[in-house]
Amino acid sequence: MPPRKRFPILLAILLPLAAAAAYLLLDPFRSARARKRAPRIVVVTLDTLNVRYAAPYNPEVATTPWLAGFAEEGVVFQRAYTAVPSTLPSHAGLFAGRDPAEMGIFVNGQVVPDEVETLAEMLGRRGYRTGAFVSLGVLRRRFGLAQGFQTYDDRRFRENRRWYLTADEVLAGAAEWVRENADDPFLLWFHLSDPHEPYQTVDAPPNARLTLDGETIGEWNVTDKRRRLTRIELPPGRHTLTWTSLRPPAEDDFPETAVTLRFHKPKELAQWIEDPAVDLREEVDLAEPFSVELVNRGARDETVFHIFSGKLTAPPPSAVLDAYPREVAYADHHLAELERLLRELGIGSDTLWVVVSDHGEGLFNHQILGHAVFAQEDQLRVAWMMKGPGVARGRVIDGAEALMEDVVPTLLDLLGLPEPSAVTGRSRAPCWRGGCEPRRLWWGFGASVESNQITALAGYRWPFKRLWQPEPGSGCFQIGEDPWEHENLCPGEVRSVRELPPELGRLERDLRDRLADLQARMDAAEGGAGERERDEILRALGYVGN
Repeated sequence: MPPRKRFPILLAILLPLAAAAAYLLLDPFRSARARKRAPRIVVVTLDTLNVRYAAPYNPEVATTPWLAGFAEEGVVFQRAYTAVPSTLPSHAGLFAGRDPAEMGIFVNGQVVPDEVETLAEMLGRRGYRTGAFVSLGVLRRRFGLAQGFQTYDDRRFRENRRWYLTADEVLAGAAEWVRENADDPFLLWFHLSDPHEPYQTVDAPPNARLTLDGETIGEWNVTDKRRRLTRIELPPGRHTLTWTSLRPPAEDDFPETAVTLRFHKPKELAQWIEDPAVDLREEVDLAEPFSVELVNRGARDETVFHIFSGKLTAPPPSAVLDAYPREVAYADHHLAELERLLRELGIGSDTLWVVVSDHGEGLFNHQILGHAVFAQEDQLRVAWMMKGPGVARGRVIDGAEALMEDVVPTLLDLLGLPEPSAVTGRSRAPCWRGGCEPRRLWWGFGASVESNQITALAGYRWPFKRLWQPEPGSGCFQIGEDPWEHENLCPGEVRSVRELPPELGRLERDLRDRLADLQARMDAAEGGAGERERDEILRALGYVGN
């Protein structure tokens, strides 16, 4: 082969090798520089936080003083969104810097694939210690987000006999880990879910009583859904075991509102019941006292073990809207405690903080209480705040949106680290450095784990939004002026896109194709239910059977 023909071939071989060699030589330098820029990184995720209950997004709120102070010291993104208002998919998008649908993650109960690279993996290779402390069962290690975390504390769910933890319980484990790793560069993920359903404060009064022959065995607030083991001493003879609701009725109760019980391992109790009509396998509604007759035909006392959990079915607005802000305040208080610990250890000033909520909550706006299957602003808008090395002070970014998948590229930008090729988000650090371009188009969606269906779809071309969902209905909104969707610009069926502003017309044309694409991706993805513990977690947290 002539020399002039061999040269391009050699060049094609040598250039990639030279690039790889340069990358390997620069990588230790980049890692050391990153650890120097931000030796400690704390990522806080607040589960189910409606931004209207956080001071940086609503100046009338007085119950989140730590969040208010945080905003004064850092950056607040006012137009922050999740792609899907569900805990696992949203967190997967956050920690991978990728669109959840592109990864095939639509609902809680699915598993994040091993090939997805997480922030913990990226920083673990750079010499950071990595620890995660999570408070919801849908984030258990088995669902895939533990990859890259050297410590992943999810063992406390079984200890507490429920599938969520309160802020004090999460802080206990995280504080111990921080003390142990204070001298090393670290990434801490601190996840709080106090605002998540069930809506109950830690000091809630009892709402159910159990008696045997009129003598009280115990009183509990069963709204917390905790499994409880009750030991009943049963003398020889016939006895009446009675459950009674202690909850006073509220004026805004729904017809279905009631304290309800679920009996676990009902055979333990059923063996002492002679009446064949009594069925302990169904939930028991305590709208009226529930009694069963227990018979001990022996000559000595017997011990009966009764395992139960409870909930408040169809909680009315008064109950939710009383408890919810106090739950947010409880989380805010423990975030202040975490920051106080870092300062006491002398590592507060050089810590890079990210505080983000994974999704919102309906809280009866538009007659919607929850999240997951809806795509309104109450569910899709999230809080996103940052402070620390490299972050501006006292800045509010309201001229460009920030998506969950943008968190990782923003952190990598601040650390001076390259983005993995799979990352679909974009750094938002330019927003406080001199300006960042808004996205022309983005989508959010709701999905059901029970039906395996896309249940809602929202397309955005700021400031316009096109919402599709069967219930409570579709619409078009100018969310720049109407941020909570109270004025529907297309309340009836859209017969022609010419009836709409150009931005909405483009969304209308793309809506059906996007919906079909998402449903096809969801059909091809691994299902979210079908295994005992997984289904138990989803049911306990309200994602199935509600």
